[in-house]
Amino acid sequence: MRHTPLTHRLFGFLALLCMAAPALAHVGTGPHVHGSGFVVGFTHPWLGMDHLLAMVAVGLLAVRANEPDGLRSLWLVPAGFVSGMAIGGIASYVTLPVPGVELAISTSVILLGCALAFLPRVRAVPAALLVGLAGFFHGHAHITEMAGAVLSYASGMILATALLHTLGVVVGVLLARANAEPVVRFSGIAMAGGFALLLLF
Repeated sequence: MRHTPLTHRLFGFLALLCMAAPALAHVGTGPHVHGSGFVVGFTHPWLGMDHLLAMVAVGLLAVRANEPDGLRSLWLVPAGFVSGMAIGGIASYVTLPVPGVELAISTSVILLGCALAFLPRVRAVPAALLVGLAGFFHGHAHITEMAGAVLSYASGMILATALLHTLGVVVGVLLARANAEPVVRFSGIAMAGGFALLLLF
């Protein structure tokens, strides 16, 4: 398969993101509290590698989803994550305890990576449910770590999440047009492997 220069650049970008995962994930860092406000909520998903990789992976899965109308999956799968994240945030706000949230976040990133690596096709509804479950744990963890101004913080986080989903969709469409499915698969393997190593060590 012949790769275009654009494919090479995208491949390098995704590979660097995935290999950086162990250094920047939340797991293993212990309890911590973020500030509050829209700007803090907006910037946090871009700085947390677990959230960043999960968001881009959701967009890539949305492109892969095998629906009669491909456009449906492009909004349904990301909407699943955002909905799950909102429900998780509400659960945290009302102090509903969810044990093992940090472990669940890393596990969800591993599962998303495995889906990209090993599933040739996914349906939009099952994919939306899978990413919705992942979103629940992300939303719960981030609201728990927040200090005050829940609504503005959550608004910023939701907007940033939607933008990252869009980035994943754009990258997925470009890779699909370049016939570069192996790049997506390698990225999924790197993502899953990086977080698996993080859990082990």
